[in-house]
Amino acid sequence: MNTGTSFFRYAAAELFSLFINMTFAVSAKSIIRFICLVCTVLILVAVMADYGIKAAERNKNRSNAEKNKALALSAAAVTAVPLISWLLLCFSAGNGGFEFYGLHKLINGPFLQYYNLIDPGTSAKALSAGKLLAMLPPSAVPAASLAVSYITAGRQLKKQG
Repeated sequence: MNTGTSFFRYAAAELFSLFINMTFAVSAKSIIRFICLVCTVLILVAVMADYGIKAAERNKNRSNAEKNKALALSAAAVTAVPLISWLLLCFSAGNGGFEFYGLHKLINGPFLQYYNLIDPGTSAKALSAGKLLAMLPPSAVPAASLAVSYITAGRQLKKQG
């Protein structure tokens, strides 16, 4: 598993999801926004899971320690951007001297509609602690998709041969 490739796949899924979100942004209907949310999250999950399966196939002859290290580094790489973005959002909502909520939505393209459901505005000052906490779980989705697919595919390959 290559950390750079993991991050590249994550970035590609983010950009594609952002394109989908911008395409449907003109609609104010909640059902369209919900469908868009489901589609963009599934794009992210599918891209990360696809890479996890392919990486498991390439790494089937490596030691468990090497596999675990590679998985940990790749999972950290794809979680770094959304987690840092969330931390900056929290700082911005607190006493930060800058506005970050709008940029946070763009940086986390697959979850843009999720964030709009929580608070459709662009001001971080309007976000309560509860809203900020509700915005944390999406940070784990890329790493979870990658890790679950990698581990599951690795186990299947071990059973086969």
